[in-house]
Amino acid sequence: MGGGCISVPSFGPKSDMGSGNLMMKKVKHTQQKHPDSRPSEIDPARQVDWENFQQSSDIVDVLSTIHAQVPNGIVLGDYVIEYGDDETGEEYEVFRRES
Repeated sequence: MGGGCISVPSFGPKSDMGSGNLMMKKVKHTQQKHPDSRPSEIDPARQVDWENFQQSSDIVDVLSTIHAQVPNGIVLGDYVIEYGDDETGEEYEVFRRES
């Protein structure tokens, strides 16, 4: 890496952290001191991995919300089937396939 610029955060009384213009100063510095630099290209494989991670996190969040609202529910596609009724004390049977 060239350019010799090192960013050291300053948190003293003269710090720009609370002024709201720190980002603008960084953009201005980058444009003036490094006019030919560009953001690096996104690796397509890493982007796909990130999107898959986000999607799986969203699915886990949805299933957790459903489970919190319908504790005895089973998710089948777009449907949630609720077994038993906790308020009335009704029970449900578990059917198992015999081998």
